[in-house]
Amino acid sequence: MSISLKSKHLIISSELVESYFQESPYVLLSYKEELGKLLISPVDNAWFTKMHKADQYFLKQRNLKGDNSTGIHALLLDFDLDDSDRDLSFSENEKSNFLSVDIQ
Repeated sequence: MSISLKSKHLIISSELVESYFQESPYVLLSYKEELGKLLISPVDNAWFTKMHKADQYFLKQRNLKGDNSTGIHALLLDFDLDDSDRDLSFSENEKSNFLSVDIQ
């Protein structure tokens, strides 16, 4: 299971896609500047939307393996974040159904 940043796109491994997003073409993203974390949730997580003022992003299949990606170029620019290609550490919040990604 992995999450990486490549060409200003968040790449989410097929295992995480299966566990959290299934067949949904969208995800919810919320950047928490004070924590340096990007929170990612399935689009049908109503609790997440209310708590984190999330925006909806398009999620598309990247390869036959089932990895998915979403473009976060605007978010990187808005918060002046490092846009270099790299692996990102993350944690899973299974109870509230979202991923917390260290983006700084």
